[in-house]
Amino acid sequence: DKVVEHAIDLMQDPFGNYVVQYVLEHSQKQEAHRIICQLPGRLTELSMQKFSSNVVEKCLQHAKNREIEPLIEELCHSETMRRFLNDQYANYVVQRALQVADDKQGLRLVQAIRPHMSSLASSNASCARRVSSRVVRRFPSLMSDKLFSSYFGQKDKSFYYFLRRDGAQREGPGGPAGAPAGAGAAGTGAAAHHHNGPGAGPPSDGHR
Repeated sequence: DKVVEHAIDLMQDPFGNYVVQYVLEHSQKQEAHRIICQLPGRLTELSMQKFSSNVVEKCLQHAKNREIEPLIEELCHSETMRRFLNDQYANYVVQRALQVADDKQGLRLVQAIRPHMSSLASSNASCARRVSSRVVRRFPSLMSDKLFSSYFGQKDKSFYYFLRRDGAQREGPGGPAGAPAGAGAAGTGAAAHHHNGPGAGPPSDGHR
């Protein structure tokens, strides 16, 4: 109960963030729910900090659909998305959201990302490539979308065309209802980033 009560402060601490991550992974669902429900309205603040952004990702991984929805809604605001994509930590929260959202939520995220890709590519080409990669891993049919495919080299394109073909074969023509062909073929693995705090502790998978 003490961890849940002080979760927001602990998330931002170089050691306390590991405690919150442990609770999210190993506690009862009710305790995880109480932590996740503290994020709406504070998503930007927490996602743009080194340690708490790790916890935000962990919350997204363990949240149920009804818990994720208000976070997706907040993230899809145009100015919020612009800030997230251009932030060294928050852009990984966007990538994680793409990975764990359901198809409809994922497509909303893609639509929110679209207007900002060109400016992101100009200011941070490597980040634009990572975000595009996550989009196409989630929705392989978008490999044919020049907005996202233009950031890949030929080797990347060959790989993602394979993903698209594989996803279309498994999902059937058109993919899931309301989604592009291959939608739902989420990429395996977490967004690759690392920002572990001082001292030994169990980092959440693939962390900064």
